[in-house]
Amino acid sequence: MNYFKSICILLLLGTLLTPITLSAAGPKEKDNDNNEAELTIQGTLVDEQNQPVADTKVFVNQHSLYFQSDKPIETTTDFRGRFAITDKVGQLKKQTLLATAPGQRMAYVNLPWKNLQSDSSLRELQLQLRPAQHFALQVVDGTGKPIANAQTGIMGNYLIWETGKTDPAGRIEYLLPEDVPIQNVVAFRNGDGLDYQAYELSRKRRRKQPNKKPALPENPIRLTLDGTQPLQVKVQESDGKPLAGVLVRPWYLQKADQPDVLNLSFYNKLFRFYTDKSGIVKFHWIPHWQTEKLTIWAYSADHKEARVIYDPQKGKGRLTIRVVSLITISDRGIFPDGYPNKKISLHHISN
Repeated sequence: MNYFKSICILLLLGTLLTPITLSAAGPKEKDNDNNEAELTIQGTLVDEQNQPVADTKVFVNQHSLYFQSDKPIETTTDFRGRFAITDKVGQLKKQTLLATAPGQRMAYVNLPWKNLQSDSSLRELQLQLRPAQHFALQVVDGTGKPIANAQTGIMGNYLIWETGKTDPAGRIEYLLPEDVPIQNVVAFRNGDGLDYQAYELSRKRRRKQPNKKPALPENPIRLTLDGTQPLQVKVQESDGKPLAGVLVRPWYLQKADQPDVLNLSFYNKLFRFYTDKSGIVKFHWIPHWQTEKLTIWAYSADHKEARVIYDPQKGKGRLTIRVVSLITISDRGIFPDGYPNKKISLHHISN
């Protein structure tokens, strides 16, 4: 009976896997890069009149969701406006190369997702400075008093372009390239709350109102932090043992008067919170207006990632996440006499 069940499982796997294999053999371009190899990207920075711009920093946008390096990737143009940036291929893929100059000017280029090593254009890039869009944020509390040291960020074209803290007057200024539409801005501070403004319709609203667009932002953009509903998250093993150093992050926030949700996962560097030695992390900025259910993620290298739904209207500010340890499984195929058989295919089916 067990033998018959094993045969059925293998036949079922073969049936399910066959179309996946066939579809993968289509014309889709293969990535031939060696991600661990070093790559040098070269180019010239010019101004609006195509004249070289010297002594200006050219750098990879480290606020991007895809930026994983533990150090800045940057250089400075020489007297001819030339620059060269060298790093591992895997660190440069999907990144945005930026330059900023006096007079609120910016230049940028988005690097490819694959085959950087064979892309000859990356050895002769031209970045041209152009006037940038200017946005000012004003962060206040519920009474209109400025809030200093509030964490803020700005997003456009699904990229985070900058993050920073407000000054004593509750202000901070940002630049965006002229052709990048702003999507949202956000501000938060422990004990005060979070606020955001969205300038893009949600997918659902775009289907219903394809020609309608949110109004462009006023300057300054006013964000109001007017109260919180604190949340304490505890992460533990299945046996109840607390886990320290686990990355815990909320996912979507939804404010009723905004045209779209705020996806915190794009703000990869801004919203990173880790459990303490008791397995606890406290969020003292969850806004009071978040009434929809909130998805909380927990990530640990030694455990399966966990996704838990928290209901602000029922949770009373407490949430426990239990994670499952990952284990390493190894097998080998042998003949009845114990001699290894290298031609046996081994499959693990687990839940």
